[in-house]
Amino acid sequence: MQSKVAFFVLSRDLGALIHILRCAKDISTAGSEVRIVLEDKAPALLFELGDATRPAAALFEELVRGGVVMVCRTCTSKNEALSIAEEMKIPVVDDLDGHVSMRVFVEKGYTIIMK
Repeated sequence: MQSKVAFFVLSRDLGALIHILRCAKDISTAGSEVRIVLEDKAPALLFELGDATRPAAALFEELVRGGVVMVCRTCTSKNEALSIAEEMKIPVVDDLDGHVSMRVFVEKGYTIIMK
């Protein structure tokens, strides 16, 4: 069964994000669509995930290359992580007054999971 899941990650909790990354890969491998949106404080984790020696950096990079990960422009800027997001080639989205619109995902049939 194919489904669509969008994880909206709000916290700066690396352990929680690692679990989400693993779940996202599992869902994607099973043939379903998955997206991870870094909002609020979560874009600050880009500094850790951009370091190849950090836990889950390789998995994060794999999901970025696969088009799974995106970041909120306003929150990424606020966390001073916009340049690293662009360097990592992560899509920067701002379709809701500088933030990422959940409505767009809902209209496309995604189940929203927030952490």
